[in-house]
Amino acid sequence: MRRALRLVAALLISCGGASATSAGAPRVAAVSAERPTILLNEGGVFRPIDNGGRVAIPGGWATVEFSPLPLTRSDVYLDVAVLDPAGKPVGATVSVSYEMVLMDHGTYSRQASMHGGRHRMPISIVMPGKWQFAIAIDRNGTVTRFLVVVPEIG
Repeated sequence: MRRALRLVAALLISCGGASATSAGAPRVAAVSAERPTILLNEGGVFRPIDNGGRVAIPGGWATVEFSPLPLTRSDVYLDVAVLDPAGKPVGATVSVSYEMVLMDHGTYSRQASMHGGRHRMPISIVMPGKWQFAIAIDRNGTVTRFLVVVPEIG
């Protein structure tokens, strides 16, 4: 995945994509520590969503929220709520694989546990910077995957 992102970044930069970073994600102008913006990859295009914002998935949506704010290197949690079209929680298994975008510190994986009606995963951030999270939601054998990027943690 990292190699593919680097290839996309090289293509964007060589084609005059001045707004692209080395990972192919757009620069986010003003990221507030109070209300960080995260980037959702939709078909290879990154779009900003609010922390805690909705992600459309088949049969409903998920919310993705990182906490506590401001995001620092310690005690970071990723909460994912899986909801039906009416906004009611549905049963699912949620897991995440994540890595730093610009440096290789390895890939980390976590399985969520239920916490306050959401699937919660503790996140270990070894270095400040941009991190990407590949989230997998398994609902009775149907797995939905999506990628989010947090432009700055730490």
